[in-house]
Amino acid sequence: MDGQTSHTIPVTSGVPQGTVLGPLLFLEYINDLPEWVSRQSTVRLFADDSFLNRKIYPRADSILLQQDLDQLAAWEHTWLMSFNPSKCQLLRITKRRSPIQYDYTLHGHVLEQVSTAKYLGLNLHQQLSWNFHTDVTAEKANKTRVFIARNVHSCPKKVKAACYTTLVRPVMEYATTAWGPHTAQNCNKLEQIQQRVARQVRENSRYDSYVEDLKWETLETRHNNQRLTMFYRM
Repeated sequence: MDGQTSHTIPVTSGVPQGTVLGPLLFLEYINDLPEWVSRQSTVRLFADDSFLNRKIYPRADSILLQQDLDQLAAWEHTWLMSFNPSKCQLLRITKRRSPIQYDYTLHGHVLEQVSTAKYLGLNLHQQLSWNFHTDVTAEKANKTRVFIARNVHSCPKKVKAACYTTLVRPVMEYATTAWGPHTAQNCNKLEQIQQRVARQVRENSRYDSYVEDLKWETLETRHNNQRLTMFYRM
């Protein structure tokens, strides 16, 4: 209720939430996690997400990876942290018809094996194909496009164009330097969304001159420019 506060409770583990220094303190708190696994395994940390990977060949590597998982369980016990096994997934990246099978466990819970897993906003596929991620991205962008079209139908062309460049196009350009579509089919899936927006903004069916009128480049051109920019910075 307004004007009232709850009773104070001492924090005996973890870091305070909702503070300016909280994220920095949390990163310091978990910074030693990669040191608990073997050198042949790699741990990636981002905020409160962790990613463990290792090359599995021969089968004995599966046992070593399980030992790394056990080490992570020991780490969380030492530092009073806790992983959620039900949210952890196993993704085998391989093109082998008969990959090495092994049931990895965390706290006795067998990790769920999936064909795709989301990592930092990208949908990684077991064969490193970007078809699924392109489909997910196109669907998300198209839903946003429809929502905007329904709510700014009577707005000026400038407002409609700004809504697209602010809310729709960034969805289709997120991390494209890593996954940017290279097949004609996937390029068309995204390009068609921009075509629909161009027709809605111009309120006609002509699309061939949208570059001159709206000053929009094709998504393929923008993706290529983003990759070149990344290479230049590297």
